[in-house]
Amino acid sequence: MTTPNKPSPQANNNPATISTKPAWYSVPVLWVGLFLTLLLVAGLVHLAVLGHKHASDALTAKPQSKELTHILGMPLSEPAAKPAEPTK
Repeated sequence: MTTPNKPSPQANNNPATISTKPAWYSVPVLWVGLFLTLLLVAGLVHLAVLGHKHASDALTAKPQSKELTHILGMPLSEPAAKPAEPTK
């Protein structure tokens, strides 16, 4: 009885053919990136919901006066001069 000339499955320990790359799910940096991306998306959704819930009425309200008189606390024009009183 002769045995066939076929290699054993355990004889495949050639270091040149073994991959040393870790699987993508075992790399911690990818998990941190995935977590930060999901956190960013959740924050954006949260801000959109808050913005919709608390819509500003100031955007639709009419301003008190349409005339612009001051910028940063400084008047845009000089006050009207008082009429000169006649001297006696």
